[in-house]
Amino acid sequence: MNSKERHQARYERRKAKREAKKQALLALYTDSKQIFTLDNLYASAKKCCKGVGWKASIQTFRANMLFNCVKLYNQIHSGTFKSRGFNIFTRCERGKVRLIKSVHITERVVQRCLCDYSLMPLVSNSLIFDNGACQKGKGVDFAKNRFVGYLQQHFEQYGVEGYALTFDFSKYFDRIDHAIAKELVKNIYADKDPASLVCTFIDNFGDAGLGLGSQVSQCVAIGYPNRLDHYLKEVSGIKAYIRYMDDGVLVHHSKEHLQECLTAIRRLCDELHITVNEKKTQISKLSSGVIFLKTRFALTDTGSVLRLPDRKRAISMRRKLKTFRAWLDNGYLTFDSVLQSYNSWLGYMRRMNAHRVTQSMTELFENLYKEYITMEFFDPKTKGFFPQQDKAKSRIFFDKDKMDGLYARAKKGEIVDVSGEDFPEFIDKEYVQITLLNAARDALMLQGKFGDKLNKIDQMLAKYAPADEEEATE
Repeated sequence: MNSKERHQARYERRKAKREAKKQALLALYTDSKQIFTLDNLYASAKKCCKGVGWKASIQTFRANMLFNCVKLYNQIHSGTFKSRGFNIFTRCERGKVRLIKSVHITERVVQRCLCDYSLMPLVSNSLIFDNGACQKGKGVDFAKNRFVGYLQQHFEQYGVEGYALTFDFSKYFDRIDHAIAKELVKNIYADKDPASLVCTFIDNFGDAGLGLGSQVSQCVAIGYPNRLDHYLKEVSGIKAYIRYMDDGVLVHHSKEHLQECLTAIRRLCDELHITVNEKKTQISKLSSGVIFLKTRFALTDTGSVLRLPDRKRAISMRRKLKTFRAWLDNGYLTFDSVLQSYNSWLGYMRRMNAHRVTQSMTELFENLYKEYITMEFFDPKTKGFFPQQDKAKSRIFFDKDKMDGLYARAKKGEIVDVSGEDFPEFIDKEYVQITLLNAARDALMLQGKFGDKLNKIDQMLAKYAPADEEEATE
C-alpha cells in the first residue's frame, strides 16, 4: 500500500466515523415520540413560565398546566397542532427600536421542547467552539474571555504588533433567507420528520427574515452563517476568530491577510444574502484598542489586556440616575428600584478596568440620593446596610446567613415578623420589616394568590405609612 492509498484509507475511516456519529445523533434527536413526550412538554412548560408569572396568559396556562400539556401532546402526535400567531410590539434598546414578535405560550412550550430536546443539540454539533451565542455554558462572558485569551496568545508570538478585523451584520434577523434556512434545517435533520415542523415555524414569519421572540429563530440564526465560520477557521487558517450572533472578530499579525479575509466574508455573506454593516466593519491596530461586544479591549506593552467600558453606556447611566431622581420625587419609582438598577450597573462595571468611571458614578449617585443613603436601610441585593453612624458611608455586613434565611422565606410568600429578632443597634428594624413584607407581597402576586394573606400584608404595611399619607387615604 503506497502513501496515496494509506491517505485514502485514513480518509475513509474518518468519514465512516463521522457518519456513524451523525447517525447516532439523528437516532437520538429526530424521533418525534422521544422529543415530544409528556415529561418533556411539562418540563418545557415550567421553564417557559419562569420569570413571567405576572402575565395573565401565563397564569391561565399554569392554572391547568398538566391538562394543557396533554392537549399539546395529542395535537402534536395527531398532526393537528397549529400556530396561534404573534403578539407584535416594539422595544427600545439603547436607543434602537426593535420589532418583537412574541409567540403564544402554547406555541412557546412546543418550540422550547423542540429546541431543547432536538434542534439545539443537532445545530450545536456542527458549530465551531468559538461561536458563543445562546448555548449552555457559553454567552457574552465566554466570548469576551476567549478574545482576551487570543490576544494574550498573540502577544506571546508577535507582541503588540498586529491587527483585528471586526465585522457586523446589518439587520441580521430581518434578512435571513428562508430558502437557505430551511435547506440548512433539512440537512441537519437529513429530511427526518421534525424538519417539517421547524420549517413551519420559519414560514410563520412571512417570506423573509426571522422575528425576535421565538426560540426557533434564535437556534436557526446561530447556525445560519456556519459556512462562514468554518471557512475562516479552516480555509483561511484564522485561529483567533470569535463570533457572537451577528458580531465577529479576527486577530492576525498580517493586515494583508485580514483584508483577504474581509473580501471572503463579503463574498460568503452575499451568497447567504446577509448584508455586512460597513460602518461597524473595520481593521484596526491592536495597540489602538478593539471594540467587541460593547467593550474596548486594549493590549498593553506588558501583555495584559484591559477591558474598558463603552463611553456611551456610562453617559446613558448618568442620564438614567438623573431621570430616576425625578421619577422618585414624583412617586413613579421607589428607591429600591433605583438601587437595584444601580447595583446591576456596578456589577457589570466590576468586570472591567473602570475605576475612575465607577468612582465618578458613585459620587453622582451619592449627590443625587444623599438623603436616602444616610438612612439605615437593608439592601437585599448585597445583604448590607448603609448605617448613619458610618461617616465613610461604607456598607456594613452582619450575619448574612440569618438575613438570607429571612429574605428567602419572604420570597416564598411567607409573612416574616422581625420584631423578636436580635439585630445590631444601627439597623432600622422598621425598614427591614417593610422590605420583607414587600418581598412577600411581590411573591404572592407573582404566584397569583390574591387572598387573605395578601390583605394581611397590606394591613401591616399600612401601619408603617407616614401620618400624612394615612390622613390622605382617609
